Amino acid sequence: MTEDSQGNIWFGTYLEGVSMYNGETFTRFTEEEGLASKTVCSLLADSKGNLWFGTWYGGAIKYNGETFTHFTKKEGLLDNRIDAMLEDRHGDIWFGTAEGVSRYNGETFTHFTKDEGLSNN
Repeated sequence: MTEDSQGNIWFGTYLEGVSMYNGETFTRFTEEEGLASKTVCSLLADSKGNLWFGTWYGGAIKYNGETFTHFTKKEGLLDNRIDAMLEDRHGDIWFGTAEGVSRYNGETFTHFTKDEGLSNN
């Protein structure tokens, strides 16, 4: 779960996409609205007002309130399974994946695995 800058609460689900609660009603977002996967394992509201959805084998999705932008291995992620996300004090987004960690600075990805000192991937 995460809370966005407008106070809406977002829920990631297994096989049902994302649900947003605005204090009165729920709105559901699925592949039909632009998600890459029905299973959302992690959520992040960043300091720029974007929402990030980490999916199970569909990569990461950035939602700016209007459009969904997909990030997968094709765009530079280390792996398409996103288990955790964090924004650091510099505004970089970190993705915990099944293959290691990816950091996104808004333009490029940097990867960290056992080769860079992680205890495991």
